[in-house]
Amino acid sequence: MQSPTPLLPHLVMNMAMTLDGKVSTIDRTGAVFTSHHDKQRMAQIRARADALIMGATTVAIDTPRMLINTPELRQSRTQHGKPEQPIRVILSATGSLRPDARPFSSNASPILVFASNSTSKEWRTSIETAVRPSNGRLFIMGEDRVPLRTMLEILYSEYQVRSAVCEGGPTLNFFMFQEELVDELYLTIAPLIFGGASAKTPVDGPGFPEDLTRHATLKSTEVVGDEVYLHYHISRAHEKEERK
Repeated sequence: MQSPTPLLPHLVMNMAMTLDGKVSTIDRTGAVFTSHHDKQRMAQIRARADALIMGATTVAIDTPRMLINTPELRQSRTQHGKPEQPIRVILSATGSLRPDARPFSSNASPILVFASNSTSKEWRTSIETAVRPSNGRLFIMGEDRVPLRTMLEILYSEYQVRSAVCEGGPTLNFFMFQEELVDELYLTIAPLIFGGASAKTPVDGPGFPEDLTRHATLKSTEVVGDEVYLHYHISRAHEKEERK
């Protein structure tokens, strides 16, 4: 008898980019180029999730605490039976995450760090110490890269995560799309042009050949001031076949 397919959280990706499709300048400056309204919208998307996922490079560049700062949103979560803050999940395949990174400055919710077997023993010890005050945990899996599907299975089965928000970075986003783990995409377009061939886009990584490109269906648009907010449903392979 075949074993049932492990369940995964509903995964939402939330990103912002400039008119020319950049998420940072060539200097790798952090994500501070959108409006206050967009920051509120981001907090609302976070508030609906059980977990917030980021890559270590994004944590280093943007220096977020990975928390919901709006009291009303935290109160709404508790009224619906959720903890005030989502679980914080950081991926650091190579061990670049620093034990003094900003998320570790708050114990408001557990911090789960996922890393590969390529990380050093010394680094693992420092991160285990850093996550302990938040009742967090370090997971080691995969040779050079964290197996994302396995990570999401663990979040679902061991931490009751039914919905998660991924906020990058671009390389993590690519592998999330490659493994067909993304269900929805929220994308903000800001009225700026950064330029630069080396400036990051929302999805980088190795890239897809033409026959494997990912498809999306536009669900809604909203314009506030000079910013545009897009909401997409991300298609799976079987949905692409059905459209042929």
